[in-house]
Amino acid sequence: MDSPAPGTVIAERYRLTRPLGSGSSAVVWEAHDSSLDRPVAVKLLHGGAAAHPAGREQLRREALALARLSHPRVTTVFDYVEWPQPDGSFRPVLVTELLTGLNLEERLAQGPLMENDARVACQQLATALEAAHKAGIVHRDLKPGNVMLLADGVKLLDFGIAQASSDTDATTGVVIGTPSCMAPEQLTGRGAVPASDVYALGCVLYWCVAGRAPFEGATVDEVVRGHLHLPPPPLPAYGLPPQILGLYRQCLAKNPADRPTAATVAAVLDLRGAPATVGGVGGAGRPPANRTMVMQAYDPPPPTYKEEQEQQLPYMARRMRIPSQDNEPGGYPAQPVFDTPAPRRYSWVVLVFGALLVAVIAAAGTAIVMGGKDAEKKATSAPPPGITGSPAPNTAATLPATPPSVPDTPASGSRPAAGSSPTGDPNADPLGYLEAMRGQIDGFLAQGRDTIDSNTARDLQNSLTDLEKSTQQAQAAQFKGRKLRDLQSKVDDVTSKISEAQDEGKIGDAAAEALTTELQTFAVSVGHG
Repeated sequence: MDSPAPGTVIAERYRLTRPLGSGSSAVVWEAHDSSLDRPVAVKLLHGGAAAHPAGREQLRREALALARLSHPRVTTVFDYVEWPQPDGSFRPVLVTELLTGLNLEERLAQGPLMENDARVACQQLATALEAAHKAGIVHRDLKPGNVMLLADGVKLLDFGIAQASSDTDATTGVVIGTPSCMAPEQLTGRGAVPASDVYALGCVLYWCVAGRAPFEGATVDEVVRGHLHLPPPPLPAYGLPPQILGLYRQCLAKNPADRPTAATVAAVLDLRGAPATVGGVGGAGRPPANRTMVMQAYDPPPPTYKEEQEQQLPYMARRMRIPSQDNEPGGYPAQPVFDTPAPRRYSWVVLVFGALLVAVIAAAGTAIVMGGKDAEKKATSAPPPGITGSPAPNTAATLPATPPSVPDTPASGSRPAAGSSPTGDPNADPLGYLEAMRGQIDGFLAQGRDTIDSNTARDLQNSLTDLEKSTQQAQAAQFKGRKLRDLQSKVDDVTSKISEAQDEGKIGDAAAEALTTELQTFAVSVGHG
């Protein structure tokens, strides 16, 4: 089939003006609808896709999927026609609204979005997925290249490979989608479900904040191995609240049953904030894994590298689940909850003694200050970021919009916050306190390897996850008996890890002291709860 030229009229109504973009199977034209006197977008198949029945059926399915949706964040379909060709065949034509804006993938090629922009954009995409899933449609190819940035927000495009949620491609041995954002069940040929779109949305959230896909590699196989075997990389976000960081990890759970629904994602991301203002120009060549592909399903082989076997599999061996939302005060858990491995027994008497010693030293320091001693004699550098210090009077605690850093000279103002806690009292909100420690570790990680090694940070984050599960169990037992002893053993375990990492030079002295102090405060508080 020949390519049409500008000025070609389709169905005696749509006059083609200029091509807007072209992919492997279709080209999109700007056109003028003479019947309603308005600009429209016309999608035409070209090449082998136009001649092959499967290609024509794909465009028809896209038209049907869009026609079933009526949502401000989904492209509106106007018409679907079958354009007769001189050889007696027909060419399917999809007519949609004309969108004026920037493709998200092109924007991210220039760098990551501001965190609030990323949150708003992904919240709007979540509402689009929610509407699609309610209509029984699975998109299957959510990625930055299928998102348009408009003056009033984003719109989800290209339902060309969408399918009904009751359909399955699990028996064909062939999968279709974009490897950079494909869920493990899609890659292994088990078929796409609504939770597969949620996984892709988690990838898009990371992409928006980090400026790159969560799993990268020189080949598609390397990208796929990351999705199948590696834990999600930490979200490099310094201005997002803890519940969104936990939500991101749950979206990228390997098991689709462990992921939240699109409606839940939209609700968690729907925080008050300034409207997104995303912009930028340009574009870049896309790695193969960032393109929509048809490929054979992957068998999930064991990891290739010894490091992955030693460091990643223990993490992935734990099963993630979402607790009942009915029992959560905020309607959604701030963190994933993992099954607890057998606790290691340590005596926590030493830990309590250490905490009391720290309290005595702190009281002595306070007495010196009240006695009028020179403050400069007591500090040679700014204290490391922490979560137990009381905020200044009448000052609201805020999350920083940029990565925190350690000043070179003594600081006389308020200290930087690597993470913000919902409360400074672990006895009142122990889970919130641990969540704030996660943000604190993220802040140390942003300061570089001199502050904390990335593998050490990841190991401590995983240990805090275990602490959260033990804390929930101890809470149910009113912080008494064996559950409390198990919790104290876990705190002792994490404290020992920090000490070992400090001895090996994997965490700086200031960061190790800050984290140890927070853990001691936590242990003493829950022990007297």
